[in-house]
Amino acid sequence: MKQLDDYFKLQKEIFDYFGYVEDWVAIPIDDARDYVWTLDAEYDDNGKVIGGEVRFAETLKELENWEAGKYYSNEIYTQRFLPKWVYTTNDYTMICVDTHTDGNKFLQIFDNSKKVDTEDNYVPPDYSQYVTPTMMNLNDSEHKLVATLGNEMGFGRIMQLARECWAEELAKQGFEGGEFQYGPCVALTTECGCSGSCDWCCGSGWLTIHVKKLKDQSERHKIKNYD
Repeated sequence: MKQLDDYFKLQKEIFDYFGYVEDWVAIPIDDARDYVWTLDAEYDDNGKVIGGEVRFAETLKELENWEAGKYYSNEIYTQRFLPKWVYTTNDYTMICVDTHTDGNKFLQIFDNSKKVDTEDNYVPPDYSQYVTPTMMNLNDSEHKLVATLGNEMGFGRIMQLARECWAEELAKQGFEGGEFQYGPCVALTTECGCSGSCDWCCGSGWLTIHVKKLKDQSERHKIKNYD
């Protein structure tokens, strides 16, 4: 079949151009040459890329505006059988990426003339919006999106699925147990009374009524023994 022969011939020419040798996993090619892009990479002591992400957007303005979130972001896929995951030539760069969407992984090809220097164009988020170290006020679009999903699926189900998805992503990185856990409804809880961090509430500031009683008893016991 000539079409198939031509396909594999062209694929080999592309791989040879980047110096890429396929090993164990067959990763499809994705054409991202139309996008403005930047590489936020982590490097080892020898300057080899060992992690990070590639961000890309249709315009420079969208790429620079982190808060608007109108850009795409793919994690660098450090597939263990490959000697490296970023292949750079004079004109183009091919990056092995994991989209974390439906299991899709690609050899994503970008145009070097459209690469943006991260340090020169990075616009940091406005951290003044943060109301606690781990919680940020939602903007209108995010609020509406969550409200819509909550009304369709149930807000409790969203929290349950968020914890499960978070746990799965952390497990892939070897950080099991780092996700937040959802708990009882507010009507069944009471304020912990701590300064924001203690062994009883783990920093949440809320306890069930029975646990609050146990905490108060424990505190009174400590004070009595101290006296």
